[in-house]
Amino acid sequence: MHILHLQAGIITGKHEFRDLGRIISFSPNPMTDYTLMRFITPELGNTTISLFDFSGKKLLEEEDFLPNGLHSYGIYGIKKGLYFVRLQCGRFELGGTLICSGSLNFKTRIV
Repeated sequence: MHILHLQAGIITGKHEFRDLGRIISFSPNPMTDYTLMRFITPELGNTTISLFDFSGKKLLEEEDFLPNGLHSYGIYGIKKGLYFVRLQCGRFELGGTLICSGSLNFKTRIV
């Protein structure tokens, strides 16, 4: 599997990662004010969740030390548009696409 890295609007290259068939799911998607993001981490470790807008600009980043297994986070308050979520845990990396049809809450956060 090839993962495309987006950082501050610049394509930085592609790298191979093992993903073991894992995915990031969002419910609902498209979202308005809130979506529930669920994913499985294959190993214990520092985990970084990054949210990027369509241009590749990083909007948010959340770091947690997570055990392996199923995890849930809420994403709130993003504006109308297309977004990319990148999750990194050790040598594993996952990505997902999120659509927002608009939000009345403008305090963007990952909880």
